[in-house]
Amino acid sequence: AILKPFSRACRRVTELSAALEPLFQTYCEPINKEAVIPDEMGKRRLFALLEPHIAPALKQIFNVTTYSGFTKPGADKARRKFITKRPGFNEAAEELDFHLTVCGKYLLISAFIASRNPATLDATLFDSTGGLESRKRKKKSAASAMEKREYKEQEKVLKGPGSFPLERLLAIFQCITAATDEDLESQQCTNMSPNDEGSMELMSDALMQLSTLCNINLLYKGSSCPLEGATRYRCNIDQELALR
Repeated sequence: AILKPFSRACRRVTELSAALEPLFQTYCEPINKEAVIPDEMGKRRLFALLEPHIAPALKQIFNVTTYSGFTKPGADKARRKFITKRPGFNEAAEELDFHLTVCGKYLLISAFIASRNPATLDATLFDSTGGLESRKRKKKSAASAMEKREYKEQEKVLKGPGSFPLERLLAIFQCITAATDEDLESQQCTNMSPNDEGSMELMSDALMQLSTLCNINLLYKGSSCPLEGATRYRCNIDQELALR
């Protein structure tokens, strides 16, 4: 009854273990204090005591420690607090305290890049040369370039984050994870095959995390575009949170 709703958001044993451990300690606390006898009636009472803690746990994204041996002192400071506004509401912003999985962090960064940059720059941002060819081109005068850059930055602030389709989000996500994966260090993201077993598992996990990010309003899921026929998303985080 407890595992099923958690497994919908994540199917990795390590992440589920990190999320369910506090609930298990809460469940065992009355038994350790000998306040409840673990019989049939006691099990119902234990579940009734645990039930109020399940919903808050589901609202948090599971915190994953990939390599526990590299945990640094003060790791508790990794808990991030941020302000986010729910679409359609004008009241004060709601403060959320949450945990992000490694997959969730990469997916959120991918969404931020897709929202803040036009699709025409994707090839330049994620090519194997790092945009070396574009840097070889002749530049305009410094004053003119600075004015245009400032104008574009102001225009972006006024317009806000742009929307993007799911295909573009997953493409950026795949490039980022390929670049950070030690096993795929020598490969380019353009050479990755979506049919690989590891890639398919990663994409499946990303789709589950996408639903969670939308539920807690880090991502906004819009209606389908009448021209493209696909659902579009928008990233709701600011640059300060993305840099963390």
